[in-house]
Amino acid sequence: MLLPFYDQSLLDSGEANTLAELARFLGVSRTRVTQILKRLH
Repeated sequence: MLLPFYDQSLLDSGEANTLAELARFLGVSRTRVTQILKRLH
């Protein structure tokens, strides 16, 4: 699944500065973003 890598790249590039901003950009909850990013670690 490439979604966690896409999410992290948005944070790294500065397109999204916070998890809340990333969640709004993707149209999901901040909790869901956190769950997805935890898969990277």
